[in-house]
Amino acid sequence: MFSAKKILIIAAIVLVIIAIPVTIYLLQQQQELRSHAEPATTLSFSPPSTASTPIQAKKGDTVDLDVMV
Repeated sequence: MFSAKKILIIAAIVLVIIAIPVTIYLLQQQQELRSHAEPATTLSFSPPSTASTPIQAKKGDTVDLDVMV
């Protein structure tokens, strides 16, 4: 009565008929936006150095800095 080829074609058509409305429904749903970012990380050096009070060192000197995150 039905060959395997006809059954596969009918199954594919039924799948497409079901998939299209489901896809349209899911695409129309409002997306949930999540914004749970961590606060910015603070990076600091010890001893402190600013533009007005820079660390004074000569070329070739070893400078020890502790980095705090």
